[in-house]
Amino acid sequence: MPRTYPPTGGRWRPVRPLARDAERLLYEDTAVPGFRVRSWCLMCGRYSPEGVNADSARMWCLEHNRTTGHASYRVAETQYLVVAREVGEPGRCRCRRGEPEG
Repeated sequence: MPRTYPPTGGRWRPVRPLARDAERLLYEDTAVPGFRVRSWCLMCGRYSPEGVNADSARMWCLEHNRTTGHASYRVAETQYLVVAREVGEPGRCRCRRGEPEG
């Protein structure tokens, strides 16, 4: 049976880790499931709203070109992930902000 992991939103559900090492498990962040797509204009730095499919990001490029004439864009797909410790208490964040690591 898959491990149960508490997502950021507070609901518990069974999920399978995407990767692991000796002490940590990598999960998809269930508060932001799936992939998110965004376009950036490389000429002015403006960017599209974050969407769930590449078609909306590409359409933003065409609309932005129509209004600005800018011709160079970057489209990126992002997946949000969280790391949980497999055993024991959560570690401390090494960035010295004191946030739980896992």
